[in-house]
Amino acid sequence: MTVRALDPAIAAVTDTPLLELNLKDFVVNFTITNLPFHGPMENPDSEVHRNAKTSIEGELTRLYEQSTLKTEFIGCSVEHLSATDWKDQTGVGAVCAFEANSGPRHLDERVVYDIFNNLTNNCSMLGKYTLDHRSLVVNGYPSSVALMTEETGLPFWAIILICLSVLLGFILLFVICCLTNFCKKRRASKYTDQQGIWNTYFPHLDMWNNGGI
Repeated sequence: MTVRALDPAIAAVTDTPLLELNLKDFVVNFTITNLPFHGPMENPDSEVHRNAKTSIEGELTRLYEQSTLKTEFIGCSVEHLSATDWKDQTGVGAVCAFEANSGPRHLDERVVYDIFNNLTNNCSMLGKYTLDHRSLVVNGYPSSVALMTEETGLPFWAIILICLSVLLGFILLFVICCLTNFCKKRRASKYTDQQGIWNTYFPHLDMWNNGGI
């Protein structure tokens, strides 16, 4: 009796879902010092405003495409241009997207900040635009305390001690004012008590009350 071998089973094909991109958005804020924000720039629908946005997006794209994050970089979009305290400057708010799962590198706001800062010569030049070197902030980094530390050159603990000293000074001043006011009211009360029925003040009573007699 001959047994016929069974045909090998056909393996079922399992559909493997495509790897979804894990995108991380970073809000990048900085100030351009040679782009005045007045006239047509104040109108988001004007050609001048749109051209400025396109130009800045191009500079941001070139910056990150030339960086060590070029494989993770997806793109940058300028969300708004705004006025600053100086009319000859323009505030920029952009969103830059990166792929977070393309490598072992830990991607956070500090990395995005450092690359921008380094490739713009300490946040001084982005292509044809000059920048305010103190204006760069990425997702809230660095914080205002960190900026204060950098500008003053003082360590963080020294700034905390200075703030506490100022606070204690205000508290001490408040206590002194309260004591002074209390003493004035007490003296006024004693003066009223020492007036006789003739509405006359007798200073010798002060000596009596103070043990002088």
